[in-house]
Amino acid sequence: FMVMPAQSKVSLFEGYREYLYFIINFFAFYGYAVSILVYYFQDEKSQPEYIRALFLWLPNDHADWLGNALGDFMWTLEPIIILGSPLIAGSIAKQSLPKEKSD
Repeated sequence: FMVMPAQSKVSLFEGYREYLYFIINFFAFYGYAVSILVYYFQDEKSQPEYIRALFLWLPNDHADWLGNALGDFMWTLEPIIILGSPLIAGSIAKQSLPKEKSD
């Protein structure tokens, strides 16, 4: 078991945070893309099967609403993570400081 320095733990946290941003933005992109596709493929009966699959086989109005809700939720979650990251990184750094011995 190796003890990591404080800066290493903070850097590891920041790396995982960047992966989380990618995942959040991927789902936000998907949600907003569904809304655009609903606009261009309005006739549900003539939609290609791959479009139906992208809509999770939901009716257009439900897919549009759910896509917007997903995108909005992801872009609400992202700033919360951004604003909370300094607190978490500070906490990680503080926990990693060596304990002073009182003789």
